[in-house]
Amino acid sequence: VTALGPYSNNRAVLTAELTTGGKFNSAQPIASQEGEYGTLELEFRSCNQAIVTFDFPSAGQSGSFEINRALTSNVPLCESIATD
Repeated sequence: VTALGPYSNNRAVLTAELTTGGKFNSAQPIASQEGEYGTLELEFRSCNQAIVTFDFPSAGQSGSFEINRALTSNVPLCESIATD
């Protein structure tokens, strides 16, 4: 799934497209996209954690899950900016 859209404050609501057929590390990737596949919403709870909520009607899939930053080296910078 590829998603794109705006964010405001701690939330991003993204339009999702299903992207298939790409070739990783290829000079000529051939990918196709199914537009308007669904939506993704990201709610950033902290500089290290977010909740992803997804809804893909044509696939009959929806739900949510937590994500965490893989590398925490930027957390102090994020926290300092967030308190400004």
